[in-house]
Amino acid sequence: MKSNKEYYRSAYRMLRLTRYLVLVLFVLFTVFSMTFFNEEITFDNFRYLMKYIEISPPVSDDGTVNVHFSASNSANFALINEKIVVANPQNIMSFDRGGRKILDEDIKYPNPIAIKNSKYILIYDLDGYSVSVYNSFSKVFETTLETPIEYVYLSDDGGFAVITREKTYAGGVVAFNSKFKKVFTFMTRNANVTDVCFDGKKGLLACTTTDVRDGDFFSEILTFDISDDSDYKSRTELFGELPLSMFCAKEGFALMTDKGIHHFDYNGKESAFSDFGFDTPCSVYRFRDFFAVTLKSALAGTDTSINIYSYDGDKLFTSHYTEEISDIDAANGKLYVLEQFGLGIHSYDSAYNFTADNNSYITGNGEYKKVFASEDDSFYLVSLSGAVKYDAPNPEKTEDDTENELANS
Repeated sequence: MKSNKEYYRSAYRMLRLTRYLVLVLFVLFTVFSMTFFNEEITFDNFRYLMKYIEISPPVSDDGTVNVHFSASNSANFALINEKIVVANPQNIMSFDRGGRKILDEDIKYPNPIAIKNSKYILIYDLDGYSVSVYNSFSKVFETTLETPIEYVYLSDDGGFAVITREKTYAGGVVAFNSKFKKVFTFMTRNANVTDVCFDGKKGLLACTTTDVRDGDFFSEILTFDISDDSDYKSRTELFGELPLSMFCAKEGFALMTDKGIHHFDYNGKESAFSDFGFDTPCSVYRFRDFFAVTLKSALAGTDTSINIYSYDGDKLFTSHYTEEISDIDAANGKLYVLEQFGLGIHSYDSAYNFTADNNSYITGNGEYKKVFASEDDSFYLVSLSGAVKYDAPNPEKTEDDTENELANS
């Protein structure tokens, strides 16, 4: 008995000492964190810690989820972490999958433009001076530039690049890293900067400039290493083509012109080119492993085609439509093509072989503006009055079965 008492007395002393040591270490850690990271401790951090607490009413298991809101004709939409984000000219809102509003903040931008990646939605005031960055439930950053904003490119890591201009310069680019610190500035006196792409993880940036030479447009492609204070990394001339859009690829970047898609590395070397022929490019939709380009036929009418390309420059798939294309999204082996009066779904495998799902066409009345693909084999259809989430139709279902399900939801 005496030896047992000594054992438990010793264990109690060790436990009490351990408890006090843990408490002291916690206090020291708290003081250290508040001292060295006080600028990053905000109320939004607390909201971030609380974001996974789900207090919404249970979602029905019949395959449909309804979210109701009121959006303007000029609204921008995004799906971030299964939250529907609606950016109107007056405010930005977000809704969880149960329809609960978790963000509602006024925007005082006369001409707001919204862009998104997998983490954030960025809103900038076109020809204004302000930029705001939001996640699905709060604002994480806001800044006011000294020069007007013409365009913003949002990097996959959360950094962004701004096309701007000054009184003494025709155009320029300002870049911010993923911690929203200004890390790069480039200005040119003669040429206008027309587009930009920014790989924040690699610290590489490319932009196009356009000038007039001998009575005709003259364009250049400039690349930069933002960690290098010297001049541009490469400089490539582009003749006879009008730059329309550029974006980052796996190893370099892609540039869409009125003639086709050019693929470059950041040393200015072109690795591939895809010709559009006589078709006119309209929009580009970027996904993780491929991108889609919509093209209008040279003939009169509403005929539209979609070309799917790998980031290496290979054409993977082509599909033709008789209606206008409103939106495209892809995830989990499904490509969703939203036409004016319906939604078509294509399947693709790990080798990116695309096939049409014959029984997966959903008719509509023209009210839907966006389609969002979810990783759980479901999708959202978004209108100006709300969003509806559906399970992707099974191949064995008929078109009539699918339409009846949607009509009864």
